[in-house]
Amino acid sequence: MADHNPKLEPTWIGKESRSRLAPRVLHEDAARSYHAAEGGDARQKDYFKELDRIVSMFLDYAENQASRRIPTKMSEWVTRLDAFLKFNDYELSPDQLPG
Repeated sequence: MADHNPKLEPTWIGKESRSRLAPRVLHEDAARSYHAAEGGDARQKDYFKELDRIVSMFLDYAENQASRRIPTKMSEWVTRLDAFLKFNDYELSPDQLPG
């Protein structure tokens, strides 16, 4: 008996004639990069490093909540973010932004 294992594949009208996307390469503009070797003031670089750390900490927290299958509504995330920032001694105000 022949081994018959058909593969299911999505199809649509015009599938054969679709164009291929060319790969893209992104180049860093050092003048606009906060972590470039030269350019940008130290205060702004420190701000972005600190921002990167606090965002990473919060995303780790959120990932942990998801892996524990704790359902959370978007409105609850606002409250949790405020509590998280307060726990880490952050008070956000417009005068703390770089610039």
